[in-house]
Amino acid sequence: MAIFIKGFKFNAPVIFRKEEMSQIKLQFYTKGEMVINRDIENYIIRSDEKIMRQDVIGSILIINEMLGENPPKEVENIPLYVSNGAFVENTEKHLNRIINVYKSIEKGSSQEEIIRNIYRASSPLIALETLTNSTMSFIAQYTGIKGNNATFGNTSISSVYALQEASIALQTAPMVIVNSSNCAGDYSYLTNSSVLGYDEEWKESTGVACLLLGSQQNDDRTSLARITLVKNSFNIPNLESKGIERAWSELIPNTDANAIICSGAYSEKENQLDIDYCKKHNSNVYSHFSIYGNLGPSNVFFGIIKALEFIKKGSNIIDVIDRDVFGRESIIRVEKC
Repeated sequence: MAIFIKGFKFNAPVIFRKEEMSQIKLQFYTKGEMVINRDIENYIIRSDEKIMRQDVIGSILIINEMLGENPPKEVENIPLYVSNGAFVENTEKHLNRIINVYKSIEKGSSQEEIIRNIYRASSPLIALETLTNSTMSFIAQYTGIKGNNATFGNTSISSVYALQEASIALQTAPMVIVNSSNCAGDYSYLTNSSVLGYDEEWKESTGVACLLLGSQQNDDRTSLARITLVKNSFNIPNLESKGIERAWSELIPNTDANAIICSGAYSEKENQLDIDYCKKHNSNVYSHFSIYGNLGPSNVFFGIIKALEFIKKGSNIIDVIDRDVFGRESIIRVEKC
């Protein structure tokens, strides 16, 4: 069953900083950050804003904006599926509390006393700030969406799972919202580089995107395009290997696409290798890495939104392919209606 795209919104990174991770090993990476407009009507209340990551705030705002432009008949019953990336924003804030505890430990303190002091130093808000499904929970709270919902995470393949779940939901629901929420930073870098290995050109960004999906083309909203294929590989990740094996050709159904949009790299070197691989199958290849770096689960939805731009300019078929940090590959085919 085809999935029709009715609307979309995104907030892309616009500020890029070079972050130092290790003075001893001279490790750096580039981090992209979004700009949040706090002057809009019905902005996040201050008490909630204090415990929200930037990607959570960004997700709420773009979904409210999208619903404002595409008001459904019944917001309350819309299914909501969220793909979530890294879920810790200010690593140093949390770690500093623990470091200060160890600095204050007196000689001869028992293990019980040390553990008690660590728990006392841990803010009760940490659970809310780092909850893996906090994006989905806060979206529901601020939009009134109470339909079937789920959070998938925390690599880029989670967006593929969200689309697959949306396809199932559209068998009974007229509309579905999917949202991707990625939080770049030290935690994300440390987590993902431990899998792939450090690269001096490492680049990743915070970014959010959402799609309003429908099952029928002929309704009261114009369809921007349709998703005709959502497929992923079933290779089991080899946690002992850091090499990248490209096998997208096994997922691409034919050579009908006007262009390929690829993502998954964390460094310019790997990005160029991805592009070179894709050019063996299609002469027109696009990657957003040079602009944003890796967007985690937002890679896929940013790719779909770029595909809509290609289709608006006259293309008929665009293949959006991605590879997550564990090497799991996927393809989403977007076609003109």
